[in-house]
Amino acid sequence: NLLNSNEKEILSNQDQFLQMIFISSKLYLLWYNFQLKELFSLYRKWKDIFEGIKWTTDLEGKWLAIYFHVCGVVYASLQKTDLSQEYWLKSLNLKKELQKKGYDLRYEISYSLTNLGYNAAEEELDIEKAKQLFIEVLELTKELGNFEGQGFALENLGECYLKEGDIETSLIYQLKSQECFEKIQSKSIRIAFDQLSLIYLRKGEYEKALFY
Repeated sequence: NLLNSNEKEILSNQDQFLQMIFISSKLYLLWYNFQLKELFSLYRKWKDIFEGIKWTTDLEGKWLAIYFHVCGVVYASLQKTDLSQEYWLKSLNLKKELQKKGYDLRYEISYSLTNLGYNAAEEELDIEKAKQLFIEVLELTKELGNFEGQGFALENLGECYLKEGDIETSLIYQLKSQECFEKIQSKSIRIAFDQLSLIYLRKGEYEKALFY
């Protein structure tokens, strides 16, 4: 049984907003803990119920945006790129709508942009579009003073250039990514190290590749 008694009680409640918060949180936690079997099972069960909810307040809209994001994650896990793209766009558009009303959702928007960029880059649908999205993420994370986010944005840009065969530009971005992660002593720096090792290997600079 995937739900405990308290969770069942929440879902039996007629308060749609309470249900919305619970469902979004539960799905997100299952995804975060990589419990994909349980995630898919509950997503199929709740999908029709959740999408029938009409949001009327800004706070409900924010939770609906989170739900759309999780839907995108589910479909990405199933390698259904078109559907993941569709839901991540829904999430992004809703967040931007709320941003215009004065809510600071720059962090959440950057996350949506990153996922859309991943789709474009990893499926090689449109590398140029992916680069534009990651540049937008970089600008948002700079505004927020988020060095972790900057590091990931720079690393993603480096990967895009590497896929295009532009090794030197890729190297520049990966070194900048390393600098951002170093500033906050982030464990994510290993991602930049992996990319730098790969770049130096392709350049034939084997000692540097081994260093990283």
